[in-house]
Amino acid sequence: MYFEFQGTKPVEFFEELDTLLSRLCQLLLDRGLHELVRENDGEIRHLHESIQLYKKPTRELILEYLSKRHEEQRSCEKNSIQGVLTVIGNYEEESETLEVNVLNAALNILGDINSYVRFQIYTNSPNGETAQERQCSKVVRNTQYPLFQQQFNM
Repeated sequence: MYFEFQGTKPVEFFEELDTLLSRLCQLLLDRGLHELVRENDGEIRHLHESIQLYKKPTRELILEYLSKRHEEQRSCEKNSIQGVLTVIGNYEEESETLEVNVLNAALNILGDINSYVRFQIYTNSPNGETAQERQCSKVVRNTQYPLFQQQFNM
């Protein structure tokens, strides 16, 4: 199932639509059609979440978004996460090669920062031995937002 709401509708429209969806699901359950509801549970949940989103006023959505970002930021501080690293990996089965692209980072650390990325890849051979390969990116100096843009093939 795919649903798309085009055009703007008043908040009341989506409140009524949400009520209708809940009643429809309950009716199906009451009639013993549990399988039908269970088979489409993901789609029903997605539709319900979309309706919940549409029935909120814009101001409330903005406040909710800002609140979530604030909570994420606070959880980073609590968990002492030092930043975010963007990496893209691709494994080529035919050549048995792993390609790792180290793109950039955003660090939560202030001051003079010299950043680099170091990683290890562990592989198991058919005879049970474990091999490791280490790689290290270039050093990017004096920035909270280092741009690496390096590709490693292993």
